[in-house]
Amino acid sequence: MQKGIIGKKIGMTQIFDESGKVIPVTVVEAGPCVVVQKKTLENDGYEAVQLGYGDVKAKNVNKPLAGHFKKADVAAKRTLKEFRLEDCSSLNVQDIVKADIFAAPLGAYYDIPHGVANALLLPFVMEYNKEAAKAKYRTIAEAMGVDTSAMDDDQAAQAAVDAVKALAVKVRIPQHLSELGVPESGLPTLAQAAFNDVCTPGNPRKAVVEEILEVYKKAF
Repeated sequence: MQKGIIGKKIGMTQIFDESGKVIPVTVVEAGPCVVVQKKTLENDGYEAVQLGYGDVKAKNVNKPLAGHFKKADVAAKRTLKEFRLEDCSSLNVQDIVKADIFAAPLGAYYDIPHGVANALLLPFVMEYNKEAAKAKYRTIAEAMGVDTSAMDDDQAAQAAVDAVKALAVKVRIPQHLSELGVPESGLPTLAQAAFNDVCTPGNPRKAVVEEILEVYKKAF
């Protein structure tokens, strides 16, 4: 499944690999975005959604754009970009698109800081999604300092997951949901909430509730 989100560069930082080598890292704020327009086969000949990102004062947009935002009943946005997705059926105008479908329920139900939830779940979600995004995982592995030149796509994808896991341990991210007080009995509720999230169609792999539950169980 294709996905899309708009973001902006926040700055640069660095991490260190096991040998002490410095690896530069770009910090990006991904979303939140709002669906400003939805195009359909019936009306437009193709399916797509237009996302808006970054608030801007209404007085700073021209009249055509002001009318565009007014029609959608959303605040004016600095950046607009159209995404042609394989399945736009679950996205509608005014929906909010974020990059955190698995992590968001943890904050809602157990008051776990959003950044902690994302960091804890990231390796498990990457493991789940790796079959659907192998080329991108190779890029991630290389950005993490892994030499993938002799690896096939499967090996490079797994190397990316392993590198992220190692980094999480190194910076002392909690490794399991149980460490944060999440009860095993609450996992089905978390899985259903993640499945119902408006961002779920943007996941690289089409997810069902049962599979999402398995991700949470592995993270437990």
